[in-house]
Amino acid sequence: MNGKGLGPAHDRIELTQEEMRVIARLEHDLDVARGSSAPGKPAPRVRPTPRAHAYLLCMRFRRRAIWLMLLAGVGLAVAMTTSLALATLCAAAWTIGFAALLTEVGAAFRRRPRDGGR
Repeated sequence: MNGKGLGPAHDRIELTQEEMRVIARLEHDLDVARGSSAPGKPAPRVRPTPRAHAYLLCMRFRRRAIWLMLLAGVGLAVAMTTSLALATLCAAAWTIGFAALLTEVGAAFRRRPRDGGR
């Protein structure tokens, strides 16, 4: 150590007064920019794709897929005679239940041992 700081001498550089002023201005501008953003506001995140939204929706109903399909099927049969909008909602619920059931079956298949269960 040569008394000027820690680390090897080749890691330190000598700066001119102008360079020191520029660095100080940059640090100040960065501090101002950081302070001007709303405190407590989380950083923007990447939005999930529509496919990821659909998969997460199916994952939410994995355990209740059979009951969702049963109720949506009954609702669809009853709503067919009365309301097209209600029938469409029941069909959408049935589709979500079916996709959730397929997700559950796929997850169970992936948990199976690769050697054929022996």
